[in-house]
Amino acid sequence: TGQIIGYRVRWRAGAKRHSRSFGPDEKPLAERFAAEQRAAQTGKSRKPRGRKNPAGATLAEYVAKDYESKKSMSRKTKRQLSASTKETRDHAWDNWIKPHLGDRPIRSISAADVEALLKKITFHGRDAEGRFPLDEDGEPILPSGQWKDGLSTAQKCRTLLNDIFFYAARDGIVKSNPTTNAYIEIPDDGINEARVLLTDANVKELVSR
Repeated sequence: TGQIIGYRVRWRAGAKRHSRSFGPDEKPLAERFAAEQRAAQTGKSRKPRGRKNPAGATLAEYVAKDYESKKSMSRKTKRQLSASTKETRDHAWDNWIKPHLGDRPIRSISAADVEALLKKITFHGRDAEGRFPLDEDGEPILPSGQWKDGLSTAQKCRTLLNDIFFYAARDGIVKSNPTTNAYIEIPDDGINEARVLLTDANVKELVSR
């Protein structure tokens, strides 16, 4: 069997012929677009057989039906991600994103919702002042033995959410990507004079170190 390099939808509007190409991972989008063109020509509302309109779906339903095939692929290179990156994405989804936002209708999720989740992750295990409690020797008590800080975990969750909503916006499921204006708040651990908001540029700088 040959490798699928993409999909093309052809249709006629009046006397003119048209076509639109889709990538190898965009079969659901190509099917939906083809159904829309057929419906426009027949005047009937038709959907791809066996599929439901994902516009009113929850985030978890959208991921399972439309994003799952894209989760293990780089959006820029269209190549498979490394095993460690796939594991990181699965951890972010299974442990944080799905439990807190998975049951929400995807269209209802706002930048404030994303920001609230990122703050919950970043400040996981900390007290109201943003610090870890101390044991009798004055050492911080972390949520688990492997836990260093929530900043990198929050950034990984933000990266995955950004990817999910990029496709959802491109497919017309949501109007905009709520992660674009969602910030990550850095806890004050005595190193920073005050809490600051981490922007995309700050994140890229930290990751590159």
